[in-house]
Amino acid sequence: MVYYDENCKSTETLVRNLIDIVSKGGNYLLNVGPTKEGRIPEPSMTRLREVGAWLEKNGEAIYGTVASPFRGLTWGRCTRKVADGMTTLYLHVFDGPSDGRLVVGPLFNEAVSARLLSGGSALSVSRDGEHLVVAVPAAAPDPIAAVVELKVKGDVPVAPWVGRPGADGVLALAPDEADTTGALKAEGHGRHRNLGFWTDPSDCASWTVELPSARSYSVAFEAAAEGASKVVLAAGDSTVEIPISATGDFKKYTGVRAGPVKLPAGRQIIELRAVRQGWCPVNVRTLQLRPAE
Repeated sequence: MVYYDENCKSTETLVRNLIDIVSKGGNYLLNVGPTKEGRIPEPSMTRLREVGAWLEKNGEAIYGTVASPFRGLTWGRCTRKVADGMTTLYLHVFDGPSDGRLVVGPLFNEAVSARLLSGGSALSVSRDGEHLVVAVPAAAPDPIAAVVELKVKGDVPVAPWVGRPGADGVLALAPDEADTTGALKAEGHGRHRNLGFWTDPSDCASWTVELPSARSYSVAFEAAAEGASKVVLAAGDSTVEIPISATGDFKKYTGVRAGPVKLPAGRQIIELRAVRQGWCPVNVRTLQLRPAE
């Protein structure tokens, strides 16, 4: 007897998977199988039509593009094309900024133009230090992924990510900005990306950061685990052991608080390591290091 998986992925998941994979230089292979009568199931046909409708409007941002030069874009993904001394960046927005400021970079190239790919509405671009900021509509023009076409002069080099505290002093360590070992990697979509597949306690995640001054930080993040575990946050000579409670499901997250941990000034590497004894795999979302009072 042959069994068919009728749990079809949503069109949003399919399109965002496609964008995510292309932004990393890969190809997306879909396994769409026929029924015993030799027909493609109608749910699959519906999804393919809807993915095709999105590509009809935004295919330019997928076909013929190469991988993103950026890491850790909290609002979505980026693909690009390079031609005639100019780079076209296609900014695929999954989670639009509430303030209408789409921050791109670090990006030192001079902006030439910006527009919504579907419809062609022109958008204004300004500079904010190391970043370009595109003014985008408050209401997303496409709930799956709105694409902004940003043209800049020259090639855009792939720069290593270096984390720095924001204006509020908070240092955010996102899954996509981590260097990981083994099977540990970033997964998921948008602001709810997480470190996952942490089955081997010898794997670890690390972030390169630069701090203007030495200070103590409290640590906060969300974690999900079928069983209780412990991790260690380490930077230089400073370490803090962080217990993680069992949530019973890798999709059920709970808040975790720890610290303080004292970090020196300057460039350094922050590591998140597993405690081997009693290790159970965990999923970890963005770490927030807040200045301790």
